[in-house]
Amino acid sequence: MGDLFRSAQGGTSLTLSHRDETTCQGVSDVLSRVGDKWTVLVVELLSDGPMRFNELRRLIGNISQKMLTTTLRGLER
Repeated sequence: MGDLFRSAQGGTSLTLSHRDETTCQGVSDVLSRVGDKWTVLVVELLSDGPMRFNELRRLIGNISQKMLTTTLRGLER
């Protein structure tokens, strides 16, 4: 993985330590969990505290019941 990163100025290789690769994997895992548009909206709306399902659905607007359920279940994990 280390040789994949090159600086724009001189093409110098940047190597990552094992710790950096582990951190990148952790960040990647989190982003894969919260990176879609519905999850971002749900997390934002719930940042002030708990909310009932139908209230959350009403505030989001154009989201199906199935998609909201799937999104909330994904966040539970």
